Amino acid sequence: MENNTAIEVDILKLQEKSGLKLDCVIDDDLALIESVSSVPTTKPLKMQMNLILFCIKGSVRFEVNSVVEQISAGEVSFILTGNDLRNWAFSADAECRMIFISDRLVRASLNANLDLWNRAFYIHDLRKLPMEAWFENYFMFIRQKLDEPPTPHKKQVLLALVQAVLLDFCDHLEEELDVPVSEKGITQGNLLFQRFLALLEKTEPKRQTVEYYSGELCVSPKYLSMVCKMMSQKTTSDWIRSYVDADIRMLLHRADMSIKEVAEKLGFENISFFGKYVRARFGCSPRKFRQRMQSGE
Repeated sequence: MENNTAIEVDILKLQEKSGLKLDCVIDDDLALIESVSSVPTTKPLKMQMNLILFCIKGSVRFEVNSVVEQISAGEVSFILTGNDLRNWAFSADAECRMIFISDRLVRASLNANLDLWNRAFYIHDLRKLPMEAWFENYFMFIRQKLDEPPTPHKKQVLLALVQAVLLDFCDHLEEELDVPVSEKGITQGNLLFQRFLALLEKTEPKRQTVEYYSGELCVSPKYLSMVCKMMSQKTTSDWIRSYVDADIRMLLHRADMSIKEVAEKLGFENISFFGKYVRARFGCSPRKFRQRMQSGE
């Protein structure tokens, strides 16, 4: 019997596990495919990154969490972290482009607009948008910059362009969501999930237990976890770790804070425990991770 279990893939594992040929990869934060007319695999993928898929010609059909989706020429689809993606089918004349973006890059790029992003895709379940010329222009400019010789700030320029794409999308999301909440069919589960994300965003330090957040929201830990999984395909713990990791990146990048001060600010009991956490999540010590970021690796 064929194993139909989804394979977990992040950006670094994407080419190996999916068979897709990537035109560009920047660390584990960004990958681009300039032109794809088929996906050379039937393996279902458990997304550990975000995919922006836009259709230039023809159409493409696929399943997200067992729900059939289709986009045609002139449409953009968003497939977010945690989703199960499988069963691709391209029309004979299909031409698509893909941008894969890590959660941490989305969060670092959007900052104050992150709530809008979460509401659009997790609360209102927005799946696609009409594609406008500016998006294709951005993509081709990014592709052009990738082909240029290395420079000291090449990576920062590319990431800034990705930030511009995401912020431009946010303007369009504002227009899509400019309707009364009742018209979008918001459920109690939607509202609880939105309250959880808002609470997580403002809590300092964010490294708290699931029981802490469920207590603040006056629900049981089991119910909160069920709602998070239902709304986003990510557990409560996944969301907490995602936000903690983003804070670690942000604070370690700052030169005015010692590693001990970063650990204390993030709520770790001691610097030793903080070091173990960073090694487990990022594969190196806090000091080495800081050096890598400051050198632009």
